[in-house]
Amino acid sequence: MTALLDTGAAVNVANQHAVRAAGVEVTRGALQLVDFAGRPVENAGTAELPFNIGEAQTAIRVTVCDDAMPHDVIIGLPQLHAWKTRWDLAQGHVEIPGIGIRVHLNQPRRRTGRAVQMRLMEDVIVRRDQVVAVQVRADGAVTDGPVLVERQRRGTKTAAIAEGFGQLKDGVATILIGNLFSRRCRYKKGRVVALAKPVGEQQICSMTVGAVMSEEGGADAPMTQHQAAVMDAVHVEWESFDQATQRRIRRWICTQADRFTSDFNPVGRTETEVHRIPVVPGAEPVAMPPRRLHPHLEDQVRDTVQQLLKVGTIRPSTSPWAAGVVMARKANGGFRMAIDYRRLNDVTIGDAYPMPRVDDALAAMQGASWFSAFDLTSGYWQVPVAEEDRAKTAFVTRDGLFEWNGMPFGLKCAPATF
Repeated sequence: MTALLDTGAAVNVANQHAVRAAGVEVTRGALQLVDFAGRPVENAGTAELPFNIGEAQTAIRVTVCDDAMPHDVIIGLPQLHAWKTRWDLAQGHVEIPGIGIRVHLNQPRRRTGRAVQMRLMEDVIVRRDQVVAVQVRADGAVTDGPVLVERQRRGTKTAAIAEGFGQLKDGVATILIGNLFSRRCRYKKGRVVALAKPVGEQQICSMTVGAVMSEEGGADAPMTQHQAAVMDAVHVEWESFDQATQRRIRRWICTQADRFTSDFNPVGRTETEVHRIPVVPGAEPVAMPPRRLHPHLEDQVRDTVQQLLKVGTIRPSTSPWAAGVVMARKANGGFRMAIDYRRLNDVTIGDAYPMPRVDDALAAMQGASWFSAFDLTSGYWQVPVAEEDRAKTAFVTRDGLFEWNGMPFGLKCAPATF
């Protein structure tokens, strides 16, 4: 049985021959699949398929398709993620701690031909956030067969296409094209939207399977999803270290992983300090109406608010206070959401806590030879706002009123608290 590890596949897929050979039962289902070009793929249902990888025995849930697949099984991204798969192309192997194996890769021989331009065969209109399948024709005479489709990178507004392997027939291929801009895009017939490189039908790389062993000779303990995410985010010049040192580095990163944030370990709150907002006696709450913004910026505000609600940095509010939202331009030309707290700051009692002096910090490092730099993830938001003062941080959008659980930017005494 042959299997393809495919990070571009959303599900595991097996052909009917592999399922029949395993003698497992197929359960009918309503799952609809599409291929690389967006065409529907017929399937017979799902099955629990057992198989071996080297000495490891495992089973995965697969969707059963016809026998035209080039591989018996395609293992998709969700399963690879569940197995905590780590790709190390520099060292030439793939580690799968979830089932305790290492797949060694032989370096492939590159056999790609000259890239040819692919032009649209008809006018195409792609609405915002839409992906459509379109037909393109290759310039000049090109041999039919598999091609590597890549984005046309010249120009300031290139089309967003799905890069990968496609099939050329009679000089025509089907690709997916999307719209990542804020308005609908129109691409005229004859426009170059992609490049295609013919590739030889060959085995891309061969594999040998072995167990992932620790320094002591036993199998490494499986990593958690958070540890795997931290490991993927760390940039290490692995080729500078021998295998034993690489294992020690990986083990140390795993033991320290809870110091770092990821989708599986969100930003927390410090318990050593809270931010308070004392106001002058007699100060009355000030409520500002929602500010009018461009529809594109309104969408960005809505997305930002939903993300902040998801991670618990803000919460819905019924406060008598309400500050307005402004969109501040970033250095790269984009925008970030900010809150205009000027009316609240006018009635806030100041905090004269001294800021750290740079020369004192430099003097403290005298004689040191090793230095580490740490950047707090959303450092302000890690400082909780005192419960009795959260209503004062309320801000208003077109979608409602919200207040901060973590300390926001723009408050008068926030730098002193931080």
